[in-house]
Amino acid sequence: MLWLLERGERLNWFETRSNVWLLVVSISSFTLFCAHELITKKPAVDLRILNNRAFSSAVFMSFVLGFVVSATLFVLPIYMQDVLGFSATHAGEALVPRALVMMIAFPLIGRLYNHVSTKLLMGIGLALGFFSAILMSKFTKVTGIHDIILPQILQGVAVSCILTPLSTVALLHVAADRLAAAAGLNAFSRQLGSSIGIAICSSLISHFELVVRGALIHHINWANPVLRDRFTGVIKYFYTKSINDYTTAMHQGFSQLNSNVTKQVVVISYQKTFEWLAVAFIVMFICLFFMKTKRHEYI
Repeated sequence: MLWLLERGERLNWFETRSNVWLLVVSISSFTLFCAHELITKKPAVDLRILNNRAFSSAVFMSFVLGFVVSATLFVLPIYMQDVLGFSATHAGEALVPRALVMMIAFPLIGRLYNHVSTKLLMGIGLALGFFSAILMSKFTKVTGIHDIILPQILQGVAVSCILTPLSTVALLHVAADRLAAAAGLNAFSRQLGSSIGIAICSSLISHFELVVRGALIHHINWANPVLRDRFTGVIKYFYTKSINDYTTAMHQGFSQLNSNVTKQVVVISYQKTFEWLAVAFIVMFICLFFMKTKRHEYI
């Protein structure tokens, strides 16, 4: 499945026979896996625990959280290097505030957990996460490192507010003899979400680039006086530089136009990807209503 998600956009999805076979293998193997785990007496992953609605809601939230966090950590450095021209070191430095904030916030949230409503704590985290994703969706090709730091800090606090209570709430309504299996399934769902998040975001960026390029090119109309005047000015500039060679100036002008369009396409594609990550926080917020967080029954 991960292989399919990674190569799907590049090879025209199901127009390629090998991608169809990957889909068939993914679905059939997943079906066989679920069937085996439900039939065997000692399953590696006890899927029967998912009958518990409170636990299954928490597992799904763990999946989406892993999806969002890993997808952001995957997309953001690429954006900083490809669009903003950051070096790998510079891009890494921009992510340091997130790690520092999480290092401070995790123990603080752990203490607050015993004194603050769990849903309120997680709701604040989801709101901060949503706001951070919206801020990242506003990034442009002239965004500076200072514009990047604030969303990282907000998302660091958000993950701390969500992950600490979620890891506890997920196991509140599970019988003692199934705690180990439940903890493993919860961790597995988060790791699976991380892997799928990276693969899907990679495909989303490629997909949006195709869609956005088609939309932008459709609006490049030579009847537009603004476009015509600016392109004429570019041609005159290259005509002067190329020692009065009009053919060369035309080639350079179209090359410059294509370069500008490509840069804008890439920026918009990343913006749309961050918008979808914001939607993921909304999905988690909806799941929050299905979670049972009362602790007094289990003291």
